[in-house]
Amino acid sequence: MFTKADGLPSDVPMTVLTTHDGMLWAGFNCGGLVRFDGQSFRTYNDKDGLLNTCVYTLAEDLNRDLWIGTYGGGIFRFRDGSFTQFSKPQGLPRNIVTLMIAARDGSLWFSTQVAVSRLRDGRIRDYNIADGLPSNELYGIHEDLNGRIWVGTTKGLHVLEGDRFVKVPSVPDVHASIVGE
Repeated sequence: MFTKADGLPSDVPMTVLTTHDGMLWAGFNCGGLVRFDGQSFRTYNDKDGLLNTCVYTLAEDLNRDLWIGTYGGGIFRFRDGSFTQFSKPQGLPRNIVTLMIAARDGSLWFSTQVAVSRLRDGRIRDYNIADGLPSNELYGIHEDLNGRIWVGTTKGLHVLEGDRFVKVPSVPDVHASIVGE
């Protein structure tokens, strides 16, 4: 077990990710981004260009870039040792990003407080209630083996079909039909 005594910025990581090269990355709530190479820790923060150190979610894309979702600073791409920020001025609906996945088609999906957003080819597309979601509060984003994007909201499970999210129909209670209830 590693703690603050071992060089971590705090004892409570918010997210952990292993990248293609075997590096372990951890994000800390207002403590920065930490890389563990198996021997030592390296913390990245505002001095390194990570202008918001409240790291909530991490993803690695097909280009092997590391993406960092923050609470208040939007998202950051870490490539070749430097950070690039994507926030409201670049089209993000909000700067609080709590969930993120890198999809197999090269897009990046993330959750803000007002939308599910997709970053693809440098452009951001927001999905919200007008696009079939019953709620903008998300608890999960997942890409299945067929490349479909699924989201869990406060009002159920939805899947992206075409350019709209649709509710997954409820499954009948098999137990109830067996016992005649």
